[in-house]
Amino acid sequence: MTIFIIIVTGLHVLAYMYLIKGWMGIGGVQSKKPKNCFSVVVPVRNEEKNIVDLLSDLGDQSYPSSHFEIIVVNDFSEDRTVDVVNEIQNELSISVKLINLDNKDKTGKKHALTAGIGIAKYDHIITTDADCRLGRNWLDAYNKAFDEHVNMVTGPVAIRKDHFFAGLQQVEFAGLIGLGAITLSKENPTTCSGANLGFKKEAFKKVGGYSNNLFTPSGDDEFLLFNIMTQFPYTTRFLKSKEAIVT
Repeated sequence: MTIFIIIVTGLHVLAYMYLIKGWMGIGGVQSKKPKNCFSVVVPVRNEEKNIVDLLSDLGDQSYPSSHFEIIVVNDFSEDRTVDVVNEIQNELSISVKLINLDNKDKTGKKHALTAGIGIAKYDHIITTDADCRLGRNWLDAYNKAFDEHVNMVTGPVAIRKDHFFAGLQQVEFAGLIGLGAITLSKENPTTCSGANLGFKKEAFKKVGGYSNNLFTPSGDDEFLLFNIMTQFPYTTRFLKSKEAIVT
């Protein structure tokens, strides 16, 4: 048993050494002046306790408010989510578009995202979740990552550390994010997170959006990643920036 534990621990250490080496090889983003305009799409369902913090973070962005819009898509919430979104708009320095799904045969995150992307007025789409928190320079980091050759950008996600076990989860989750970044840089992706994801609307349309997995409950992020990388190779990058971290 002792030998087994030693072997497993050794393999774990080697795995993290591989991740560290691969992480160091990923380039950062380049600095440039604001140019891109973004549509931030947030699917929500029963998020009255979380949506205020997220919208407040978006309203506090350092990026020019004239260069982005916020679209909240209500997926048949049964709590006060809609009321809360309407109430907080008076306190924000930016406006929020709130739309409601109206067909109960078409519910779920992918339908909500598809609806939001469908009315987005900008070509650069960014998705996040209602229970996330963002730094002030989050959109600025995305602006530095996108250029005419990039169709998709995957961003870093971290778990909030508020107790011991969350700290352990944070370490393991960081390993998964690192693995996703490294494999993506090698054009052999394994994972990404829809809580921090950007892509061009035109690329989304050309791969058919979520049409080939629309009724699969999960995978809104990874299916799209694989489809875009398959049809548009070498146009996806990982956003290696502390300012881009979503918790």
